[in-house]
Amino acid sequence: MDVSHENRYTVTPSMADFGKRIDVFLAQSKHFEDIVGKKLSRAHISRGIRNGGVLADASRVKPHTKLLATECLTVFSDKFTSFPDKFERQHKTLVPEPSVPIDIIRETSDFVIINKPAGIQVHPSSTSESGTVANWILAHYPEIATIGEPMRPGIVHRLDRNTSGLLIIARTQKSFAALKKLFQNRSIHKSYLAIVYGVPHKQAGSITTPIARSTRGDRQSAALPGRRVKGVARPAETSYRILETFGSVSLIEATPKTGRTHQIRVHLSSIGHPVIGDCLYASRSSRTIAPLPERHLLHAAQLSFRLFEQDYSFSAPIPDDFSNWQELYKSEKVR
Repeated sequence: MDVSHENRYTVTPSMADFGKRIDVFLAQSKHFEDIVGKKLSRAHISRGIRNGGVLADASRVKPHTKLLATECLTVFSDKFTSFPDKFERQHKTLVPEPSVPIDIIRETSDFVIINKPAGIQVHPSSTSESGTVANWILAHYPEIATIGEPMRPGIVHRLDRNTSGLLIIARTQKSFAALKKLFQNRSIHKSYLAIVYGVPHKQAGSITTPIARSTRGDRQSAALPGRRVKGVARPAETSYRILETFGSVSLIEATPKTGRTHQIRVHLSSIGHPVIGDCLYASRSSRTIAPLPERHLLHAAQLSFRLFEQDYSFSAPIPDDFSNWQELYKSEKVR
């Protein structure tokens, strides 16, 4: 099989995965989701497997093939992205939108670093078809349209809609593949600012609770003892340090070592200090502060990596809404 190295990846099941159907395992695998760049349906995954997208010990498999002990899978990402998913079939074109309010932090021949405002989604979805970063990219960098996926041109990672801050956009296929690999190898350093409820007991610490899908809709969940989750719990690590406290509110810096969905929000909530404004992961009993912002106060502030033998480091200014809430909480010394 003649496949370029950039499209070939190894996925290693855990002991708990043995005996599962391969299509089920891949549907639950965050590593596989990172490889193909999005969450795929079982039907889409099955089609990719039948398309030759997975080998086990150099042999093709079927969607219903069961995983064997000590078996590693070779995944060819292009076999899963060479045909559109349901959403892309319904939305065949991405409309350029030059007026989306996005600031450019740095532009090189290989990538663009932008400062995404809160409230703007990274790419279209079934609930937000326009006004996204992807629409902005197509308007300002039309040549990126062929990089990556049609509805996610040049996009190598994501931020939640209501998280502000730094986002990398690849400008060439070479940089797209290289940046994706850096993320997969955890070679990109990211740090976030967050304003959280309460004051953590330790000035600095590391949260290593695995993360799994919650049984409540599309939420994630920290896989704590006694908590009901579904699928496989994935290793996750977030380090944090307190930068400032004011009353019963803390400004912290959080650095994710892994890249699980909603990781920082889930981990901070798991230690009893959810991000202020996070209605998804802050329990009602923890929402003891008023007034509350319309978005969770999480900002991707710093980003550094090494690409093509050159080191890069970027920072994004704290947005006005974040600063305003910080000053409000400082002045009121919330109790």
